[in-house]
Amino acid sequence: MDFALFSKVVDEISSFRPLPSVGLNYGGESLLHPRFADALALLAQRGLCSRTGFNTNAAVLRPEVADLLVEVGIRSVSISLDGFKTSHERIRVGSRYDKVVENTMSLVEARRRRGAVRPQIVVNLTRVDQDESEIQAFVDHWAVLVDEVRVWLKLLQNPLSQLHGFDSFEGLPEDWNPRYRRGHFSTGGAVPVLDDPRVNFFKGRFEDVLPTYCPPEHDRLVVLLDADLYSSTQYVLRSLERHIVPGTYLYFDEFRDRHHEMKAFTEFEQETRMQFEVIGESLCWLYAAFRRVR
Repeated sequence: MDFALFSKVVDEISSFRPLPSVGLNYGGESLLHPRFADALALLAQRGLCSRTGFNTNAAVLRPEVADLLVEVGIRSVSISLDGFKTSHERIRVGSRYDKVVENTMSLVEARRRRGAVRPQIVVNLTRVDQDESEIQAFVDHWAVLVDEVRVWLKLLQNPLSQLHGFDSFEGLPEDWNPRYRRGHFSTGGAVPVLDDPRVNFFKGRFEDVLPTYCPPEHDRLVVLLDADLYSSTQYVLRSLERHIVPGTYLYFDEFRDRHHEMKAFTEFEQETRMQFEVIGESLCWLYAAFRRVR
């Protein structure tokens, strides 16, 4: 983001009451911005640092950056580490485990030296194919060093659950924004292979597979929309309208883009007169979950 635009946004939101939460990243690495330090200084001047957090791969979280984060009192820093050295470097190709650990510990040490309580330091591990013994050892190791260790595990344990995924696996059908163009996210048509009999993928574009799709018998329907585009999200909602009954959950993975998922959901609410309640949202509404109540 251009720094002038960032400054304008910060000036506007600093007058909001209550003060809003601020997320310093959106699909990228914040620490690579050439004016990251200036951004922190501006947030500090406006009294927003205690409401600010961001995710990072910590590759360039140098000691001087760690000192600055502690000095301004930023709320939280979440660091991605997907296991010990072998697993992490296999999953995050190009990342150097030793450097990430060194940089993470520089932040821990900077906070200790100042006797500070912020930022909250979180280590995130995404479960891919690491074995249970490594995950437990990883949690045990980091739990005594940072404030929180989050492990994204297979939380849905019910063997009767059914998970249906829809994707062309050919990438975006049209441009989403200047960064994500048509074809981005393509796997070359390759369908993921998951060791879970409850998972079933329906390969093809939404307009090809959804007209004939009928959800299996269920106690509760949860629809996860990660379609990104307005047109795709709109089509999915309209196609599933008859199945979105009171009690149905809708989860959006890129909700805060007001030109796409947010716009499609808002129009769907208005057109159908369905009523939803918010049951959860992440920092700055990047992720949002709703339940239909009427």
